[in-house]
Amino acid sequence: MWIPAFAAPLLANRILKGELHSGARSSSGLLQLEQFEPYFDRYEINTEIVDIPKPDYLYRRVMRQEFDRLPPTVQHAHQVSGDQGMTGTTEVVRGSNAIAILVSKLFGFPSSGTNRPAHVHMREENGVETWVRDFGGQRFASRLSQMDDLLAEQFVPFQFAMELRRTEDGLSMHIRKAYCFGIRFPLALAPKIEAREYEAENKFHFDVEIGLPLVGRLTLYKGNLRPLS
Repeated sequence: MWIPAFAAPLLANRILKGELHSGARSSSGLLQLEQFEPYFDRYEINTEIVDIPKPDYLYRRVMRQEFDRLPPTVQHAHQVSGDQGMTGTTEVVRGSNAIAILVSKLFGFPSSGTNRPAHVHMREENGVETWVRDFGGQRFASRLSQMDDLLAEQFVPFQFAMELRRTEDGLSMHIRKAYCFGIRFPLALAPKIEAREYEAENKFHFDVEIGLPLVGRLTLYKGNLRPLS
C-alpha cells in the first residue's frame, strides 16, 4: 500500500532542488530503484530483479533469433499459448478441374469466394498447435509442430516439413520433406506450396497457394487477420 506513495516525496525533493520542472508529463525513467531503497528498509520491503526468459513459442523454437526480427503483427500471430483466435476477411480461389476439386474436398479446403469472413482458432498444448480455419462457415484444420529446425504441418494423413525464412515484411515457407502415413516420399510428388505471411497497414496478412504436380492449383487463399479483443 505504501509503494505508489513513495514516488511523491522523491519527485517533490527533486523539484525543490531544481532538478525537475513542475508540470504534467510521463514519469517513466524519472526515478531509479536505488532511490526507493531507504523507504524499503524503513518498511521492511524486499526487492529482487529476475530475468524472465522469452516464452517458448513454436515459431520461436523453429526460427530462433530470427523470430524476434519479424514485424510485430506477424510475431503476435505466432505467440500462441493456450487458446486464442484471430478474425478478418479472406479470398479463396479453388482449382477448377475435377481432380483439384475432389482433392480439395478431401482436405476440407473451402470453395471459392471473395470478401468472406475469416476466423482462425489456435490452440497450443505441449508444444503442438492446432489451427482451425473458418472461412465463411467452411472449416479446415491442421496441426503444427517442430521437426528439428523445420515446421511440420499435418493434414491427416499427410505431413509436410517446411523451412521458415524471414523476409523484409514477414516470413515465407518452403517445403523440405513430405510424408504420407508417416512414410517419406519424394518432393517431386509432393504438393507445391507457396506461402508467405507479412505485415501491411499494421495488419497481419497471409497468402497461400497449394497445388499438385500435373493437376495444378488446389486452392489459393489470402486475406488479413487481427487478434480477437
